[in-house]
Amino acid sequence: MFGGNKTMDSYDSQRRISEVPATHGEFLRSCKLFHETETHLLIHASYDPSLPLSETDETTLLRDKIQATPPEPHFSGKIAVVGHTSQASRKVLDAKHLVCIDTACCSGGWLTAMELQSRTIIQTDRNGRLRRW
Repeated sequence: MFGGNKTMDSYDSQRRISEVPATHGEFLRSCKLFHETETHLLIHASYDPSLPLSETDETTLLRDKIQATPPEPHFSGKIAVVGHTSQASRKVLDAKHLVCIDTACCSGGWLTAMELQSRTIIQTDRNGRLRRW
């Protein structure tokens, strides 16, 4: 549903896991669940406003959706940048203390990135068109 078959096809038309180089699995296992800067928290899904990210459970970091009322600001005062919750509007959700950049790329929306300090939004569509705002 999210490109797994196409990914496996790129390694081997029979989709044999044995054909995936061990270094690729090692790379994925070495990835951190979050990244933190002096001003921002970069998280796939969500956070607990009262806990350091290092003490937050994996389900929250990877799977929780941002609800209609986003979580409170993180106790650190840092801005949280998240994805995982596709915005039906296909627009960036900017709650000032939390920015959700999931603009429904998987269902025809834009793939979105944000330059942290300026908050500039950079997007591309499936045809490679770029836009900034």
